[in-house]
Amino acid sequence: FEGMPMLPGVAEIVAIAHREAERVFGPLGAPVRMSRIKFQETILPLDTLALGLERENGEGQTTVRFRIERVVDGAGRIAGSGTLTYAQGAR
Repeated sequence: FEGMPMLPGVAEIVAIAHREAERVFGPLGAPVRMSRIKFQETILPLDTLALGLERENGEGQTTVRFRIERVVDGAGRIAGSGTLTYAQGAR
């Protein structure tokens, strides 16, 4: 955005949460569902981020919960969170 550069929400999901989930857990395919997506803080250029991922395998699907935090003055502030669901076997 002109005069106010920030990371778009779709980039939080695709470039951070999904990409890092595949790096950590291996190939997952494309998400078939996204739920509980919340954007609570704006991510600005040069922000330090911390990412938390949790994986759960269920019947025919894999669920990855993510939490992206902005580290401000040594404390994490939630910037975005949600759940990505993948069909097992989909690549």
